[in-house]
Amino acid sequence: LWIYMNASFFFVVFLLLSGCRGNESGQRNTPASPQQLLLEIVDDRRFISTDEVADKIINKDPSIRLVDVRPSTDYQYFALPEAINVPLANTLDASVRADMDFDKYTFVFYSNDDILAEQAWMLNRRAGCSACYIMKGGLNAWVETIMNPQKPPATASSEEHDQYQFRLAASRYFAGGSREMRPEPFYSKPKPVRKEAEVRPKPVKKEVEVKPKKVEEEEEEGC
Repeated sequence: LWIYMNASFFFVVFLLLSGCRGNESGQRNTPASPQQLLLEIVDDRRFISTDEVADKIINKDPSIRLVDVRPSTDYQYFALPEAINVPLANTLDASVRADMDFDKYTFVFYSNDDILAEQAWMLNRRAGCSACYIMKGGLNAWVETIMNPQKPPATASSEEHDQYQFRLAASRYFAGGSREMRPEPFYSKPKPVRKEAEVRPKPVKKEVEVKPKKVEEEEEEGC
């Protein structure tokens, strides 16, 4: 499988580099030339980290569009929030191209790892999308870093501890344990719920039964 995926990757590279020359004017969203693609393929700036993606999702960045390039069956099983599904085989379909607004969005492609996302990035970059990235490590890295972050040792740098705190808060957010992200502190102790005083009904005062006095009949004394 690994040999097949890599062979497919290099086949896509061959198709891209053997295609017609693109516009080299440097304008935004114009087809990249083969020479430009060769330079960008070895440039790590085409990657975006899982931390950056998590931050953009949490803050509801309207400029980003997540694109899941896996088969639809995998997408239906699990996908990142707000991600659209464009399987790699359909990337160049006319209907897909019409829906992908290169001028409006910054596209982030992801798959289980980097292979399919790399190919999708190259095809879209060649088609003229300059604002596009690959989520580094794909969903495998997402699960490892965001959903199951590992606590760094006590000797780790403050940056590593800050990163862990962010990932811990993000994992709660995406797991449904938190509805929103707040700035530091990442965890705030919930306020105690004020217990309402129990209202007891006033006891009904029992009326004392007043018995009428017995009228004593006076006996008449005889003369």
